Amino acid sequence: MDGDLLQNIKRLVLKIGSSTITDSEGGIAGEFLATLCETVRKLNEGGVEVTIVSSGAIALGYRLLKLELPLPDIPTKQASAAAGQPLLMSHYIREFNRLELPAAQILITREDFQDRRRYLNARESLFKLLHLGCVPIVNENDTVIVDEIKFGDNDNLSALVTGLIDADLLVLLTDVEAVYDADPHRCNDAHALSHISEVTQELLDGAGEGGMLGRGGMHSKLLAAKTTADFGIPTMIAKGDRNTLDQLVAGNRCGTWVDAAESRMISRKRWISRSLEPEGGVIVDRGAYKALLERGKSLLPSGVIGIVGQFERGALVEIKDRDGRVIGCGLSRYSSLDVPRIAGRHSKDIRPILGYTFGEEIVHRDDMVIDRPEQS
Repeated sequence: MDGDLLQNIKRLVLKIGSSTITDSEGGIAGEFLATLCETVRKLNEGGVEVTIVSSGAIALGYRLLKLELPLPDIPTKQASAAAGQPLLMSHYIREFNRLELPAAQILITREDFQDRRRYLNARESLFKLLHLGCVPIVNENDTVIVDEIKFGDNDNLSALVTGLIDADLLVLLTDVEAVYDADPHRCNDAHALSHISEVTQELLDGAGEGGMLGRGGMHSKLLAAKTTADFGIPTMIAKGDRNTLDQLVAGNRCGTWVDAAESRMISRKRWISRSLEPEGGVIVDRGAYKALLERGKSLLPSGVIGIVGQFERGALVEIKDRDGRVIGCGLSRYSSLDVPRIAGRHSKDIRPILGYTFGEEIVHRDDMVIDRPEQS
């Protein structure tokens, strides 16, 4: 139904491509940028937190450095990114300042997703910025990328960021109206698709590649949509113009809607239970046992009576009862050094004891999979 798009969306990621944020001469698309920032303000006023993943640094930088296209190698692209990134951010900051909205720059590499500590730090930083009413503007750290760590395009980055912050929707703004069943630049009878239930190999094979400045293209956008679908999050792919942004604020779908593969919670819990290996364990008392199994509660420090093994913050741990039976598993918010210090204590005691806090729970229920143990 029209108008209900934002009804259950509290957090979304807006990805802006190079061809959308820059004009035909390689400068910033000022009118679009102003509309974009106004859209973010309206969404914020409606209770929706927005994170922007923005391309455009290399596109602005190559022009500033008076380079010729195509850029010949990675060092030249790095130089263009280094010159263009502050220029790109200056345009965003100016527009958001005009709207009295704070904005922050976040530069990420693939290593930040591969290293657990850096992953958690990036996640917590983004959450804090959003909580403070700030608009995070994310880009790949092109200045330091090498082939082994680069994302390859900001479509992929936006999908990973969408999963990183548990967003409810990814919106990919591009230079075409929608996804087509064939490349519209090569096929005159290509038809726009308003809805995709599953990103198939056939769709991927028919999608176009990126241009000289943008590393993406419809192929990479569909891959990004497939990634977010696997996270349990839908994607909207639409033209980066005022009409799309107005439709978004009005709560209307436009362009192409790509379904999530399944509910986000089911997807997340499947990832927790099947994709990770336990690195240790926590032992819980009878009260916590009943709260977890019968009431679906989070695991609080007060219910923990011991640990098994050594583990870092963010590691998967088994949750065991007093008899050593595994009743589930989950991602621990605290390390094996911290858990014994706060075990049996109230959540309000965490900060006084540790000097910091990563939350009131040892394991949050959203990060937990519980299975009733077989009785012997």
